[in-house]
Amino acid sequence: MKILPPPEVDTEGWADEVHQHQPPDWSGVSPEEVARRGQPWNQDPSQRPWFDQDGAAQSINSQLTQKLISADEARLMTQWVRDGYFVLENAIDPSQFDLLDAYARELDGLWVSTDEPLNMQFSGVRVNGVRRGPVDHAELLSWPLELRLKCRDTQSWRIHYYQSYTQTGRELAHADRLMRMCNLLLKQYPALLNLTAFKYSSEVGHHQDLMFYHVHPANHMVGVWLACEDVQPEAGPLAVYPGSHRIPIWPGFSNYPQTSYRTCHRQGHIDFENYLIDSVSEDNRLRMPIKKGDAVFLNGLCVHGADKAQARGELTRFSIVFHYTIPGADKRLEIEGPFNY
Repeated sequence: MKILPPPEVDTEGWADEVHQHQPPDWSGVSPEEVARRGQPWNQDPSQRPWFDQDGAAQSINSQLTQKLISADEARLMTQWVRDGYFVLENAIDPSQFDLLDAYARELDGLWVSTDEPLNMQFSGVRVNGVRRGPVDHAELLSWPLELRLKCRDTQSWRIHYYQSYTQTGRELAHADRLMRMCNLLLKQYPALLNLTAFKYSSEVGHHQDLMFYHVHPANHMVGVWLACEDVQPEAGPLAVYPGSHRIPIWPGFSNYPQTSYRTCHRQGHIDFENYLIDSVSEDNRLRMPIKKGDAVFLNGLCVHGADKAQARGELTRFSIVFHYTIPGADKRLEIEGPFNY
């Protein structure tokens, strides 16, 4: 059987710096007024990716017949079309586990660095019980060491757009098996939208990753959740709702990519999550306590979340989330603000 090798990936631009905004004050602004911002976007369903179209299963079978994909790849792609996710075991070869370990050490080291602060931000940090907006690395390093260590080792913080600052993370982002599957799903060389770094469970509620970005045509995106260590059930594993990628986009985001979680009124965050909660069954919730080096591939519209960590501070859950799209599909710079992050 002739299996095509992983594509040569053009990673130029993967290290572009992206900064988050401080949350705006929506006081006195109606959700309807917010929704009227920006240009109208064409929502032609025929422009959605192949896996959202009729005939997706036949396309997979054709590739298998032509020996362009392996039987295992066909199985994973079929699950993607049917369930909106799959688990790629050994997405990172065990011979490269040193990269996963180095990534974990690197994350912890950011909190105690004596080098020049990096031009990046930490999200989810609470100070005196109050959740802060994005915190600059320079500000964080100005805090007393005791406070920094307490925040680092007890809170569900994360770093969005970390790709600019981590050579280790970028190496992992274009690992052969990840790129092979992304290329099969996107039908083009992938472009990296975001690399998000975690030490503990995000503990987030119901959401769809696509709605946090501005990708057009819609859903040309692949999310990859990579476990950098064995994920214990008590550490707050990822949880998915198989088949939920077929739920219609929330009507409040009808002008996506302009209308999204990043641009909507704060009331929209509540309404969006309630819409997803009402659209799935908790009986269908599937937890993912996967192994080190394994990766969960997620359709951009697959509803998922994360369990709360039962032993944060004792059990870590070092992980990376990569979001890939096709070149030219990231319309972030064409969207009208203000922005929630």
